[in-house]
Amino acid sequence: MATDKTQRILDALSWAEEDLPVEAFEEADSVRETLAPRLIRELEQIATSPDHAQESDYVLHLHAVALLAQWRETRAYAPLIALLRLPSETLDALFGDYLSVVVGRALASVCGGDFAAIRALAEDPAVDTYAREAALEALVVCVFEGDLDREALVGELITLADREIAALPAEPDFSDEAQLMSTWVASRLCDVADADLLPKIEAWFDSGRLDAEVLDREECRAALTSPFAERRDEALEMGVGYIEDAADAIAQWVLESAQANGEGDDGEVLHRADEGSFTREAPKVGRNDPCPCGSGKKYKKCCGAES
Repeated sequence: MATDKTQRILDALSWAEEDLPVEAFEEADSVRETLAPRLIRELEQIATSPDHAQESDYVLHLHAVALLAQWRETRAYAPLIALLRLPSETLDALFGDYLSVVVGRALASVCGGDFAAIRALAEDPAVDTYAREAALEALVVCVFEGDLDREALVGELITLADREIAALPAEPDFSDEAQLMSTWVASRLCDVADADLLPKIEAWFDSGRLDAEVLDREECRAALTSPFAERRDEALEMGVGYIEDAADAIAQWVLESAQANGEGDDGEVLHRADEGSFTREAPKVGRNDPCPCGSGKKYKKCCGAES
């Protein structure tokens, strides 16, 4: 049975408010023993009966994912995998763009070195495309953190990319998200592979099997010809690693969601302030809008990737 303090924290984490519930996140550590099982049960219940979590402004499952990831709670691994196998429409209602911003890192944070279920998720064409991409991100994060063999993952990703490319129609329609999977696998290869893969990726570009609007050829060349250690260190510095602070992970999602939805005052976006509210300080642009730097690429694949 939840203590009064645990219940108060659960209440604060359950519904979206204007400000991030930083105090509840900070207090959560003090009742972790009673709170963690409750958050795990929440994910388990939603995986089998997600209706209540689709109510407007209900966010306990989102906060649960981030907190359990911060705690490296391996008991959250199975229910999170089960959630990611839900139908696309349900996943979108439950997570929206949280799936792209937080869930991959969270999955890596709770897997405890057991990568089999993540691999199976990434490889399953019946799984939602964004859930598969989150699984790919999780594997890359584990490589960045030193807990998964890089060469092994590169081999697995090449095999997966070849399979996805072979399944594409003669003239791919990349507006169909399922057909983007080969591009996303190639993008992850640019995170972890070396220059000897460049001819293969060039051939994929030449044959039109990759979406050049999502994956820039020149950026791909630059990544593959740079030392992996530099790419890894830059990614970890940018926060593309295990979730260390749940509130910060949620704040990053709020920031990107606000950008994607064009929210905030002109010329400004949101970021977390120490007191738990949000202040404004950077240029506003939607994640899928053209990047204001003039590159011609989408913001999320250009300057947005750096922020």
